[in-house]
Amino acid sequence: MCRLMRVVSGESFSYQTLVRYERILVGIKTMHCLFWLSRSGHSSLWMPLQYSFTRGLIAGSILLGSVLSQLYAQEFWRPREIKVEANQRASLGVTSARPTPLASRSIVASGLVVSAPGYEWVVTSPLPATIVQKLADLGDRVDKGQALALLASPALGELRRQLEELAIEKMQAKSVVDRDRALLAEGLVPPARLQLSETRLAVIEASERAKLAELASTGFETAIPERESLAQGRVLAPMRGQLIEASLLPGQRVEAGSVLFRIADTAQLQLLLDVSLDKASQVRVGDRFKVQSGRASGTIAGISRALHVGQQARLRGRLDNSIGLALGDLVMVEIQSRVSTADDQVQVVPATALSQYKDKSILFIETPGGYKAQAVEVLARLDGQIHVRGKFGDQDRVAVAGVAALRALLQKGE
Repeated sequence: MCRLMRVVSGESFSYQTLVRYERILVGIKTMHCLFWLSRSGHSSLWMPLQYSFTRGLIAGSILLGSVLSQLYAQEFWRPREIKVEANQRASLGVTSARPTPLASRSIVASGLVVSAPGYEWVVTSPLPATIVQKLADLGDRVDKGQALALLASPALGELRRQLEELAIEKMQAKSVVDRDRALLAEGLVPPARLQLSETRLAVIEASERAKLAELASTGFETAIPERESLAQGRVLAPMRGQLIEASLLPGQRVEAGSVLFRIADTAQLQLLLDVSLDKASQVRVGDRFKVQSGRASGTIAGISRALHVGQQARLRGRLDNSIGLALGDLVMVEIQSRVSTADDQVQVVPATALSQYKDKSILFIETPGGYKAQAVEVLARLDGQIHVRGKFGDQDRVAVAGVAALRALLQKGE
C-alpha cells in the first residue's frame, strides 16, 4: 500500500485509472454502510444484502487488484537511471548516437524485368500440326501480320477443302438464281421457284461465312500461297514486337494450344519485386523506386500481399524509363516509402540499440550521469534498422554499442 500511495502521489498513472480506483472505493464504502444498516434491526434485509455484499466485495477485490497491478507496472516502467562514469563507458565499449526521425523508409528489394500488361502475346497452334519451316527465330523483331512459321495440318486441309466446295456451290447457286429471275420476267416460272433458289443461295453464303470465320480464328492465312498444299498454313504475328520465345524445330509435332512463340514489346517494361511481408506492409502504391547501378526509375503500381515462392509478397513497379534494362534482367531496386502523419513520432535506431528486459523492448537514453532505460514500441525491423515509437527529446542520444553491458548493470541494480 505504501508503494501504491507513492505512485499516487507521484501522479505516474492515467486519469482513467484514478477514476476507476475512486469508484471501487466508493462501492466498497456503500456496501459497508448497507451491511451495518441491515445488522442494526432490519432483519428482513439481512439475507439479500449479505448475498449482494459478498458479490460486490468479490468484484471490488478483483477490480482493485487489476488497478494495483496496473499502477505497479506503471511504476516499474518509469525510466530507470543507471550511473555510468565516462571512463567506465570506454571500458564497457558503450557509444551513443542520435536517433533519426523517420522521414522516409528505404527498402531494398530484388526484381525481375517483365513486359507491361497488354504488351506481350503468346502465339499458339490452333490445330494439331507439324512444323514444316521456321520463318522467324528468337530475338527477331517482327511486324504485325508477318509470317512466323509454316505448319502442315490435316484439319486445315479439310477446312480449306470445305471452303472450296462451298465456293463452287455458291457459284452454281448464283447461276440458278440469275436463270430463274430471267424466266420469271418472261412469265415462264412461278415466283415461288425464284424464292426457293434465293433461299438456297443464302444458306450456302452463310455456311461459307462460318467456315471463313473458323479459318480466321486459327490464325493461318486465308489465301493459299503458291506452291503450298491445302494442308499447309503460315502462322502470323498478332502484334509488332520482339520474339522472346521460339523453341520449336522443323519436323516437330505440336498439339492444339501448344505454345509456338512469345512476342513482347520491349519498349514497354515493368518490374516484379519480391519482398518479405514485413517490408510489403511499409510500402504504398505511388512510392518511388530507383534501380541500383542504373538510371531507370519508376513508381509502385500494385501490391499483392498474397504469398508467392519463398513466402514473399509481390510488388509491381511501373518504369518511367527502361534505360539499360532488358526483358528477363534481375535487378536490385531501392524503394523510398512515404511516411504517413501517424509516423511523425517514429524514430530509426540501429538494431544493436534495442534490448529486451522484463518482456519489454527498451532503449538506453544517455543522461549527464549515465543512462536511463526506457520502454519503446517496435514497429518494424528493416535491413539492420529498427523503427520505434517512444518519448524522445530533440537532443536525446541512445546507446548503440555496449548495450549488453548496460542491461547487466540494469539487472544488477534491481
